[in-house]
Amino acid sequence: IGLFVIALCACVMGASTFTREREGQTWNALRLSLLLPSEIVRAKLGAILLAFAVYSLPFWPLLLLCVRPQWHHDYSSKGISIPQAIISISILSSTAFCYALWGMWWSWRNRRTVSAIGWTLGSLFFILVFAPFFLAISNARGDNNAVWIFHPFVALGFVSDDENLALGFACALFLC
Repeated sequence: IGLFVIALCACVMGASTFTREREGQTWNALRLSLLLPSEIVRAKLGAILLAFAVYSLPFWPLLLLCVRPQWHHDYSSKGISIPQAIISISILSSTAFCYALWGMWWSWRNRRTVSAIGWTLGSLFFILVFAPFFLAISNARGDNNAVWIFHPFVALGFVSDDENLALGFACALFLC
């Protein structure tokens, strides 16, 4: 649920970055400022990621409670290992980063916020729901988990198993 909320909020916040400036009649003033375009994009992306970091602060202590103690070497105990927690956090943060940039790209391409949000959510819905189906059909000759490298929801599920940590790490790198 947390990954879904992060993905949805990152898409909507990213899709409204440039269109809000155009609709609020402040885009021309921003373009005439002494800021470079790369500085504007970095500031807008940084604001989105900073908001996610601040809003997630109350959940950090809860994550620490989920990590199983490593000094007992008892793998039957409940909880996740430290590498699983690190890879899960990297999947969450890289998903927010990637989807915010995807929304910003659609915001750059559209004039209205509603259409930018619609195109962002619609394209990600297609990528996350229908593309794995077509990839699975095209890769029906064997069980290959590599087709899920772009799908953060499935990669987060694979991370719950200690044997598939490499897939979660690859997904985080792919999304970055």
